[in-house]
Amino acid sequence: MKLLIIGMVFLALSVAGVSTYLIRSFSGEENIEGLQKEAATEKKVLVAAKTIRPGEKVVDGFVRWQGWSKDSLNDKFIVIDNEKDGEKRLKEFVGSIARVLIHQGEPILADKVFKSEKAAFMSGKLDQGMRAVSFSVSPQTASAGFILPGNRIDVLMSHTIKWEKKKKSKKNKEKEESESSQGGQELAAGSETKITETILQDVKVLAINQTVDLVEGNSIAATTVTLEVTPKQAEMLITARSIGKLSMVLRSLRTPKEGDGPLGYTVDTEVSPFIQQFLASKQMVDRKTPVTKQTVVKSQPVEKKSVKRTPIKIFRGAGAGATEEAK
Repeated sequence: MKLLIIGMVFLALSVAGVSTYLIRSFSGEENIEGLQKEAATEKKVLVAAKTIRPGEKVVDGFVRWQGWSKDSLNDKFIVIDNEKDGEKRLKEFVGSIARVLIHQGEPILADKVFKSEKAAFMSGKLDQGMRAVSFSVSPQTASAGFILPGNRIDVLMSHTIKWEKKKKSKKNKEKEESESSQGGQELAAGSETKITETILQDVKVLAINQTVDLVEGNSIAATTVTLEVTPKQAEMLITARSIGKLSMVLRSLRTPKEGDGPLGYTVDTEVSPFIQQFLASKQMVDRKTPVTKQTVVKSQPVEKKSVKRTPIKIFRGAGAGATEEAK
């Protein structure tokens, strides 16, 4: 009986060992076949062997070929079908200059690099149809140096409007008095209004001073900023420089483009309660003061009245007949 039990245990262990061996053998073969199939479905894609910064020249060792699944290929990737073409294609990119930051392992795209003999760096960095415009800034107008190349900003313009008194027709005067009685503000002649308004939104920063590389964790004391704008925006910026002071406002990376509303503005009365109260009190005084008309009466000439004179008789001498009449 004992021998039977021992024999059954030995047989069970033998079967388990053989089964384990067969499972491992077949699964290993399947893995090898799977890897071979996966290798057959891969293509060689040109990627960055190291991080390449904007303006940096691509030299030997900066790029390499990396296996890439056919299912995740992009039409813009640079791909080779065999190893023979690899060295030849690599030489085409050696000497190119990076337009943007390219991280290690990131596929190299044709529009991310350019040949220096074809274009200068800044013109090569610009997107098609765009322009580069520069203007002077200070730490106060450039977010204390925390605006860096590659950031997105809004451009604000601050200026002052001087109001002049103009002759008003009776109809316009009655209209303004009606609007004033409904809460409008009346601006006196010679007064000034200070305004800050947003003139551009979501503009890309190309360079701060002569720095085109985004150095994370560092700030730049900006004196000049270069922006990428459309031709129309370039005209607006150049005109705005002659009107008032320009400032830049840093945008959040999480700000969606579709979230921008119409361009806004803020006047001094919205900022200063004193100015608002002063204009309101002045308006009330002007309303209460009646406007009186003075009537000028022309003087009429006074008609001279004739005075009737009574004749006076004067007797001279002793003779009664010697008389003289005085008028």
